[in-house]
Amino acid sequence: MPVHLIHQRFRSFITQLGEVSQLLMESIASFHHQRPSWKDFLYQLHFIGVKSQSVVITTGAATGMVLCAQTFLQFHKVKM
Repeated sequence: MPVHLIHQRFRSFITQLGEVSQLLMESIASFHHQRPSWKDFLYQLHFIGVKSQSVVITTGAATGMVLCAQTFLQFHKVKM
């Protein structure tokens, strides 16, 4: 393997490691910055849990229909 490829991969790895470390440090720092109020926390919890049910149900139904159609077509090919 040529030296420049090793150098390029090593540099890319170090860059990505630095970016992940920076994200981790910013995430940890944000916890100590300001605590959200219980009202905001409960609103976000409700929004994520209850308000997104329609998206989850729609995605599940579409995935189920595709699975059913593909299963039918594959079974039809082998005469099952």
